[in-house]
Amino acid sequence: MTGEPGALDRRLSAIVGRHVDVHRVPGVAACVVAGDETVWSIGRGFAELERGTAVDERTAFRIGSITKTLTATAIVQLRDEGGLHLDDPLVAHVPEFAAVRNPWGPIESVTLRRLLTHEAGLPREAPGLDWTASTFPTTDQIVDELGRVELVVAPDARAKYSNLGYQLLGEVIARVTGVSYRAYVRRELLEPLGMYDAGFEGEVGSADRLASGHYPRTFSDTPPVAPARMKGTDAEGGLLASVAGLAPWASLQFRTGGSERGGAQVLAGPSLAEMHRPRRLVDEGWTEAQGLAWYCTRTPSGIVVGHTGGTFGFKSRLVFHPGARLAAIVLANGEGPAGSLAVELLQAAIEESGPHRACEPGLPVAPPDPYRELLGLYAWQDLSEPARVQWREGQLEIVWSPSDVHALDPTDDPLTFVIRDGSEAGEPCAFRRGTDGEIVGLRIARWQLVRLVAAE
Repeated sequence: MTGEPGALDRRLSAIVGRHVDVHRVPGVAACVVAGDETVWSIGRGFAELERGTAVDERTAFRIGSITKTLTATAIVQLRDEGGLHLDDPLVAHVPEFAAVRNPWGPIESVTLRRLLTHEAGLPREAPGLDWTASTFPTTDQIVDELGRVELVVAPDARAKYSNLGYQLLGEVIARVTGVSYRAYVRRELLEPLGMYDAGFEGEVGSADRLASGHYPRTFSDTPPVAPARMKGTDAEGGLLASVAGLAPWASLQFRTGGSERGGAQVLAGPSLAEMHRPRRLVDEGWTEAQGLAWYCTRTPSGIVVGHTGGTFGFKSRLVFHPGARLAAIVLANGEGPAGSLAVELLQAAIEESGPHRACEPGLPVAPPDPYRELLGLYAWQDLSEPARVQWREGQLEIVWSPSDVHALDPTDDPLTFVIRDGSEAGEPCAFRRGTDGEIVGLRIARWQLVRLVAAE
């Protein structure tokens, strides 16, 4: 990080201390991640008030709906592997869903993509769930009772948050892979990323490491202890983690160009970027948009991406700035505004590190050998509007101007790429060889460019 040594630590620690004091939250764990490194962390307050157990970076909290980002990632993994398509109707994978009533049309309009973006029109919770009676059906019971479900909003009409939708996505993962949701997430996400301080009920540490959740204070200074999570489902909110356990998940989100910067690449870079991309505005002020599980929010430092969580006396948020490669994680065992605290910590880290500077630059990553011959300056055949093909931050790019830069994603053909975004998104970018075997030009869609200068 840039800036005065210790300045970031003092500033962030003061922000957390003020939050705990003002909101009287029993305990908070927080960290800031820069690229693949945790550059700051803190534990403040108590994981368990009765015994006075202090919070630290390895204290486990229930992270609630942040779990949905793992569920969505697993679905996109399976899409990339050919196991499913995001536009598959849910009923194609869970035939029992045919019993659900859709007053607006065929049940096939409920697709996996619409479940991921909360646009399927499902109610928030499953039938049979009763918070007052502490009745929480298992996934098997939910599937058996789908005949009691009716869509409450027309699919694709507007955003309608649904825990039920993500519970059913967990069932899709289990049916497509042939293993339980927990087993798949552990094998394909937690273990490869080194998220050893993350898991589901009974999988994370000892009872001493799991913080007690607390409801707001009412008639005394002692906040009531919340009951353990009694939901019989995992995919919408069942994960437990410490800030140390979640830090690798934050780092993964910066690998949209591939794995060249270090760390496991459990999802292809373009697919990660696709998950972060806004798909639907969710408020009239155009300040928040929905991606694939992730939410995109306008802040003073630009667009940040993240997700909140809340369950049985716990609040949490993970938020990151893709351009600055900085993330903040806040886990609390009380009812304070963990979401706004995470954004404040992220904003402070961005300000202390300078504009879009997450950490001191490391060694540059050289382009792979097959890409070296492609780099250079290209132009239309009338020599107007030159374009530069370059290698930056582990990604091959075509540059028309400083503000018009587009990633080139590889295909099975080593000379053909797909333009990731912009007006030519999805179009092929195919390099051409001359009779001597040298690269002489490229073709984008129907247009030809000639090579002017090769990179040294």
